[in-house]
Amino acid sequence: MIKTGANNRKKILRKKFLNIRDSMEPSAKLDADTKISYALETLLFNFKGPVSFYWPIRNEYDPVKIVSKWLNKQKGQAALPVITEKNTPMKFLNWDTKTKLEKGIFSLPVPPESSREVKPLIIIIPCVGFDSKNYRLGYGGGYYDRTLINHPHAMKIGISYESCKTESLEPDKYDIPMDLVICS
Repeated sequence: MIKTGANNRKKILRKKFLNIRDSMEPSAKLDADTKISYALETLLFNFKGPVSFYWPIRNEYDPVKIVSKWLNKQKGQAALPVITEKNTPMKFLNWDTKTKLEKGIFSLPVPPESSREVKPLIIIIPCVGFDSKNYRLGYGGGYYDRTLINHPHAMKIGISYESCKTESLEPDKYDIPMDLVICS
């Protein structure tokens, strides 16, 4: 009964936060995105290890430009998460600015299946919302939860907007907190 209540609360918060994100004034979103970009670029500045990031959907912050700049400057290695089967952990496949993306599950853009698998040391993760203990609220599919358990040593960086923060998400036992949430 309690779990159902928590799940309903997450659905309500997810809808609320998506509405907040979708209704941001363009100038406010640009300002917030600029602040997030600066923080992300600062974090990645001297890092050379593999970094996983996401291809943005549904009005999410777009990390592609910063990761591309980092790749060109630091000669690092980047990867995108790929869902290979529904309800299973994701794989991280190599990506660079020349990679021709294909349509994956849920029509998400992904590197070709032939791309090399990468074990990232930093995983940049989109958050619909987050709480004061850095637990994230995603879209509800559980893909990052199933994936992060296999990458315990990777630094988990959530990306969200300050207006999508709540005191507590009442995390489930399988929820993994972010090491850091970059927000505006």
